[in-house]
Amino acid sequence: MLYSADAEWKTEPPQPDYWMHRLWGVTKAPFFAETTFAEKLKEMLSKTQASNAHSEKSGKMNVELLYFKSCPSHKQALENLKAALRETKTNADLVLISVDSERKAQEVGFQGSPSIRINGKDLEGRDESPNFSCRLYRTNGKTSLVPSKDFIMERLAALK
Repeated sequence: MLYSADAEWKTEPPQPDYWMHRLWGVTKAPFFAETTFAEKLKEMLSKTQASNAHSEKSGKMNVELLYFKSCPSHKQALENLKAALRETKTNADLVLISVDSERKAQEVGFQGSPSIRINGKDLEGRDESPNFSCRLYRTNGKTSLVPSKDFIMERLAALK
């Protein structure tokens, strides 16, 4: 099991960011292969180091909004994100990433449109297979096509 540097260990272990197994009958993760596992570990370390280097050099958070143009929710998500950054006085570099194909979705680890990543970590902590589709958010027992400004503000505060 692999956990990112910002995994929060509370009373229960958090969901691993990546895992493989050696158990027969398990279908929710790939069967253990040493080279694949080592590559994933190197990838995670590289992302963590790049994110840390960026944050340390600039003192800014790296915030990305990933979307596809035909997504009906990405404009509202951008408005909520900008308002949350402004109201929390978060010093951030905001990057908009247009995902226009299945291939690009695979390359960038797209979790659906719209998605927000803060210092390389998905706003909700998702790390599922890339998904070139619309995304749903679940906040306070309600389902929405857009993360609310308050939800984004909570996540930003937790990362400061």
